[in-house]
Amino acid sequence: MGLDEVDLVVPPTAPYDNESGRYDDYRCMVYRPEVDERVWLRGLSFVPDRTEVVHHAIGYLVPGSQWAAAEALDAADDGSGWECYGGTGLRDDTFLLGWAPGQLPEIYPDGTGLAMEPGDFFVIQVHYHYDVRVDPDASWLELDIEPADTELEPISIATYLTPAEIPCGPGETGPLCDRDAVAAAARAEFGVLPADFINMLCGVTPEDFAGMVDGVASSSCDLPVQTTGEIVSVLGHMHDLGASYRMTLHPDTDDELVLLDIDDWDYDWQYNYRPADSIIVEAGDVLRFECTWERSRRNANLEPAYVLWSFGSNDEMCFSTITTRPL
Repeated sequence: MGLDEVDLVVPPTAPYDNESGRYDDYRCMVYRPEVDERVWLRGLSFVPDRTEVVHHAIGYLVPGSQWAAAEALDAADDGSGWECYGGTGLRDDTFLLGWAPGQLPEIYPDGTGLAMEPGDFFVIQVHYHYDVRVDPDASWLELDIEPADTELEPISIATYLTPAEIPCGPGETGPLCDRDAVAAAARAEFGVLPADFINMLCGVTPEDFAGMVDGVASSSCDLPVQTTGEIVSVLGHMHDLGASYRMTLHPDTDDELVLLDIDDWDYDWQYNYRPADSIIVEAGDVLRFECTWERSRRNANLEPAYVLWSFGSNDEMCFSTITTRPL
């Protein structure tokens, strides 16, 4: 089932032909809509081309200021797009949708839209599962857009970050079990270490996680609501070590309300979840984000390593978004 109204069909910049040769292939594909003026995005749908191998997809909206960086990543990797897993690898993006077979399009509530500027583009992380040999994949996007002068209320997508510090577990030893060594490698690869900033934001230090050496690590952070409004959807994001995720409004009060509770995390099932009833968040409200990881979920072929909040495929995240509409 697709969008009721399709105003624009956007193909990838080029089809992908499994140039990496991987059986499980995570690929960031670039979709550049031909939009030369500001518009409202009302809805979007990812449509798989080679359904035999397209397993799932995660979509991001990226500002035009990141186009040169996306071109550089594309040029440095054989085939269309680039290998990715934990995110796009770009400094600025907005998580929009998760897709798996049977998933419905992402459609914003009546009277609302997400602003798109000229030059903005999409990056879709496609998980290819090459059980069979197929022709190059050119999965496409379908967009429902409205002119900028349409009277719509702007959807706001707020991002919330929670620490991820996962020490080596029982029997795991090696040079990368040293947090400082892993942090230095992350800084060298990405030019920044988000973990330190996120720890500071949440008032914790690596020492607070030092005792989590039994193979299970957890993290929690209470943060103020960023945008007042009615909740349209909520989303949680981790990588492969993720075991459970929870988002709570008004924690430890009589008004406590669990917004999202995933007790058995699966990387391939990441969706925007819509509340069944109207939920209003206001200035001064507090949100609690909780993530748990299990090192037993880590690929046994990987060298033992302290795992930090970072952008690589073998790093981790505790990442959340809340989409709201104005009151």
